[in-house]
Amino acid sequence: MPSTTSFDRNSILRHAWRETWSRNLLLPVLGLVVFLILFPISTAGMPGSSIFNIDYTHEQLKYRFFDVSFGPVITGAVLLYGLSLGIALLRFLHDRKQTVTYFLLGITRTRLLAVRLGAGCLMLVIGVGVPLTVSLILNLAALGYTASILSSFFYLLCGYLVLGLTPLFIAGIGCALAGTLFEGMAFSTCLLAIPSAVFYGVGALARHLLFGSGAGTLLRTGTALAEPSLLTQAAAFNPILFFYHDSMTYYAYYATTSGAILPPIRPLVVVLWFLGTLVLAALAVLALRQRKNEVSGIAFMSHGMNTVLTLTLAFFLYTLLFDVLAEINPFIAFTAATAAFVAVWLAFSTLTARSKKMHKKAIAVLAGGLAVTYVVVALLGTGLLGYSTRVPDVNDIASASISYVGSPNYSTGDGTQGSSGANGYYITQQIQLTDETDLSMLVSLHKALIAAGKPALALNSHDFPQTTVPYDIRVAYTLRNGLKLTRYYDRATFTTLESMLTLDNTSAVRQLEQNILTGNNKDSYWAAGAYRNGAVYLSNSWYTNPQLLNLSTDKRAALLKALAKDIASQPLSDRYFPSKPALGVLMFSQTGDSDVKTYAYNLENTEIYLTGAFTNTLQFLNDNGLSSILNFSDAAQSITLMKYNPYVSRNRAVAPESQYFMAYTAGDAGSFILQKDFGKNYTVDDVDQVGELLPLLQNGYYMSRGGYLAAVKLTSGTYVYKFLPYSDAPKEIRGMVVN
Repeated sequence: MPSTTSFDRNSILRHAWRETWSRNLLLPVLGLVVFLILFPISTAGMPGSSIFNIDYTHEQLKYRFFDVSFGPVITGAVLLYGLSLGIALLRFLHDRKQTVTYFLLGITRTRLLAVRLGAGCLMLVIGVGVPLTVSLILNLAALGYTASILSSFFYLLCGYLVLGLTPLFIAGIGCALAGTLFEGMAFSTCLLAIPSAVFYGVGALARHLLFGSGAGTLLRTGTALAEPSLLTQAAAFNPILFFYHDSMTYYAYYATTSGAILPPIRPLVVVLWFLGTLVLAALAVLALRQRKNEVSGIAFMSHGMNTVLTLTLAFFLYTLLFDVLAEINPFIAFTAATAAFVAVWLAFSTLTARSKKMHKKAIAVLAGGLAVTYVVVALLGTGLLGYSTRVPDVNDIASASISYVGSPNYSTGDGTQGSSGANGYYITQQIQLTDETDLSMLVSLHKALIAAGKPALALNSHDFPQTTVPYDIRVAYTLRNGLKLTRYYDRATFTTLESMLTLDNTSAVRQLEQNILTGNNKDSYWAAGAYRNGAVYLSNSWYTNPQLLNLSTDKRAALLKALAKDIASQPLSDRYFPSKPALGVLMFSQTGDSDVKTYAYNLENTEIYLTGAFTNTLQFLNDNGLSSILNFSDAAQSITLMKYNPYVSRNRAVAPESQYFMAYTAGDAGSFILQKDFGKNYTVDDVDQVGELLPLLQNGYYMSRGGYLAAVKLTSGTYVYKFLPYSDAPKEIRGMVVN
């Protein structure tokens, strides 16, 4: 027979359980409604994208538990639901009368907490688990059974439940430490947000202070990050983000023509966080046991949590202001951030400090918090203990990639990003290297980038090649031990950019060129697509007689083969610093009707400037009766010159441009790739001077050594824009054409 004491205790526990549910029944009901919308309704109830819509699903979609656009919302909703459950179920702790009543029920604080948080766990299962199960049933009804559907479902269910349990138990700690309901909400939210505040803050400081760090930095193309942010990289250690990536991976399965399947589920992170929730639950029990009843209803009694809250908010505000203002002026950013840190401390110390002794402690907290923050700033600003100067040994590298800064005429759609305007363009492309010789070159280039440092973005009028311009340069290593190392640099001198042209001599780039021209590359974008599918135009170097070449399949293949041979043996100097003018221009374009009007580079075309080094291509043209197209029968009336200065316009101070000049045509003399903010350009109209300059002008040239942008007016009225290298310019031109 059970003892009377045991019977009474069980009766009290049942009463506490029933009362918990009766007083908080609205919570699981609201959760159920919200997650029914987010899970089954988003996947099956939205017109036009329902899994029951055959026109939408086709044969690719095998299952989908929620609409992809709802993914971030669901993660946030689960976190908010778990946090709200914990705060609501323990809100009695913040009312003195209720606290005394509940603690006099005859059960221990541990059991009372277990009843409350246990109810929260069940509410979490009802609110999140039931809607997700409904979504599973709808998927089976609409799309049938797929081998991975159950494993994905159970993984999502477990992941979301653990994601909800974490804030639930954190709220248990926060509410146990708080005296008022508002404090309970503030403490719980603070404890949940501390990892995010730290990772964001350190990442924001690193983005501006740590040389070589690209974490969270948006490339100038605006379409990708140089490297994932520290928040993303440290997601596994963050109670808010640890499951987000996996939830967006296993929420659906689309069968692909390539046969790609979902990656195998690796539940380690979820398992570890589940174990972590047990630790959080134990801490909540400990906090409640240590809680004094007299703090109920009284604010600012938890000095430890007040300190944690103050420092978290102060550090977050410090880094937020620094992040916003650093691009304007680092000193202003540092000053404003420090002022914000102190302001937060003043506000909280005024509220919480009730004696001189407490004020002294608050001053110590301020000094300590600022000291730690300044240490972080100092470490990041001085290279973080060798981070900025670390370059792996070649023998330790399995593979690596580096940004390509050369000609865009051999680029593919694989990882290439960029934009093009009327005359200018900007391309970023990562070159993958595995050959030991290539890797040695990459390491040397990386060391040169480090040695160049981070000079000011400005024109060097005394030594033009040392001019620094904005540019996205990313170096990434995969080491033999599996570790990855990425560095990003947002600027480079012209000397550095020119040194990176030697990548054209690597086996990786040479092989890439050959694959694009004559291999099995089926890419339909960028230069690869133009060679494969574009119309072929041939013109002289002045674009006065562009001709569409109607080549048979065999002839086209023969032309590409000839080009491939010539490009494979083309010296670097002939490609970027030719000593003689081009003989003609071959353009492959997927938008030929418009491109042939200006020959301006865009992302859908590619242009080859034929020099004497293209012996095989020139022979092909001769054998097919096309050599006459290279003849130029027009004449030049005048040449308008502008000295190349990337900072001639203030708008160019932060806008990167590719430095490989590619000639084009226009209808006026004002279509330079740069526009002056003031001043006129120098025009040469003397017949003898024009005749002297014409043989010096280049169609394709790398502008790192300086020179002049030239608008040549032909007698037909067309303006052809070319480049006059500084080294070839006559002395009188150097004296007359100024910045």
